[in-house]
Amino acid sequence: MKNFQKSILLSLLVTAVVGAVLFYVWLPVLNVKSVGFWMYVIFLLAFFIGMYEIGLLIFRSWHERGQQRVALGAAAAIGVIFVVMIVLVFFSGTMFHAKSYSSLLKVDEDRDFETDMSETLSTDAIAIMDTKSARKLGNRKLGSLSSLVSQYNVSEDYSQINYQNTPVKVAALDYAGFFKYMKNRKSGIPGYVLVSPVNMSANYVSFEKNLHYVPSGYFSDNLMRHIRFGYPTKMIANINFEIDEEGKPYYIASVRDYTIGLFGGEDIVGAILVDPVSGDMKYYDVSQVPRWVDIVYDGDLLCDQYDYFGQLRNGYWNAHLSAEGCKVTTDDYGYVALEDDIWVYTGVTSVNNDASNIGFVLMNERTKEARFYSIPGADEASAMSAAEGEVQQYKYQASFPSLINVDGNATYIMVLKDSGGLVKMYAAVNAEQYNIVATAGNQKDCINKYRRIMANGGVESEELQNAGNASDSSGTQSEPEEEIDETLYEEVEVTVRKMEQIVVEGNTYLYLLTEEGNTYHAKYVDVLDMMQVEEGDKITIRVYEDRFLCVE
Repeated sequence: MKNFQKSILLSLLVTAVVGAVLFYVWLPVLNVKSVGFWMYVIFLLAFFIGMYEIGLLIFRSWHERGQQRVALGAAAAIGVIFVVMIVLVFFSGTMFHAKSYSSLLKVDEDRDFETDMSETLSTDAIAIMDTKSARKLGNRKLGSLSSLVSQYNVSEDYSQINYQNTPVKVAALDYAGFFKYMKNRKSGIPGYVLVSPVNMSANYVSFEKNLHYVPSGYFSDNLMRHIRFGYPTKMIANINFEIDEEGKPYYIASVRDYTIGLFGGEDIVGAILVDPVSGDMKYYDVSQVPRWVDIVYDGDLLCDQYDYFGQLRNGYWNAHLSAEGCKVTTDDYGYVALEDDIWVYTGVTSVNNDASNIGFVLMNERTKEARFYSIPGADEASAMSAAEGEVQQYKYQASFPSLINVDGNATYIMVLKDSGGLVKMYAAVNAEQYNIVATAGNQKDCINKYRRIMANGGVESEELQNAGNASDSSGTQSEPEEEIDETLYEEVEVTVRKMEQIVVEGNTYLYLLTEEGNTYHAKYVDVLDMMQVEEGDKITIRVYEDRFLCVE
């Protein structure tokens, strides 16, 4: 055998070994529609050339006939692959397939808002907590569990789902690093955090059987590696943690495909359901995904597809020149619990970005059903600013709103948070007239106050302003009738047995019953930090006789 042939065999062998190692580490999908796959191939070809040149030096065969043709052939293959890939990406773009892109999402534009959204009148269906606030509550809950906090973290990836007809955010625990994984890998992940975006509470739930195939696992316990080895040709778009109606945990891996050209028109074609306890996996076409699954289509993808629909249905050049009839989604999106599904909600505005909406769209994260409602009004950013303006003295920040139907009126509802990210108040803003704003210390009071304002023609009545002096124009509660010198308050540690809100002459009070047998009360607006406290928590408060304040 000639020396340069030995160099080829050595290079192929080493490249094959390196390719196997890189496949285990990088987990490239073996699919010609994946740019990552072609980058993997290009890297291996380049590595082969390098090893081949090294082999020539080892066998001292650089003068032999034929050795240059091998290296040049591999280099030419790299160049051809790269050029072809760029060309295919270009010709898969919107310039050549505007109609196909605009058809990725089918939008029903003949919907009645009041009929479709009637179910959101109940406060139990209004989920307005953002993921950042959920993380704070979840981390706080884990921090109270001394046996877990040193070994695990709460995953940053919260999924908003409908669980037993109630919107919740869920996140499984993660291993707190490699060494914590090595210590706990046999026992696995013991539980998850369930956060209620309705009442702003967090609970830790233990699994009946611990999870072993998780995103934070290593080696064969890593969830993505487990999926890739089972489905090497499936392109995974996103992975979400969910629980079914019986509380059994699953990871839902959405499978993408490119439906326009080779690299264009990203869409979801199915989902892989992974049992993280046993590792069992099953692929479902998108139309066959079980009914309890809530997240198949990611919100970002749905908004992108609506933008294609809104901009390209009259052609590519119209979208980039005259822009006649073009519309796009606003900068962010929220969630609406409707018909036992989670829908992405976002406003729709003209391409001129003039701080107003021409309507809004709901898109189902399980089925991709899309509904457009033509309701002109303020965009979400304007509504958020209006809510913040009502309480500007406190410098609260509004979260991205959800959308509800209040007596036939499209209404933004959102939370107002302090600089530390704690929820302090709620705000309701009329979507068509964003100067109509109601704020209150809890969700129910906020909606009731908003209803009274709308019933009075959009103006806060004198009775509402003065009854018990319950609310001023910022929506805050009135001060106590009798001022108490705060130096008289003493700090005590108590265990919360029960908390109850009671409205007395227009003022909302929070009554606190402790395990020690004491009862304290305070104006709700004075102790808004108690929204983060749950029954059974041990807390420190300041008390004077039967009154209390939070410790700053």
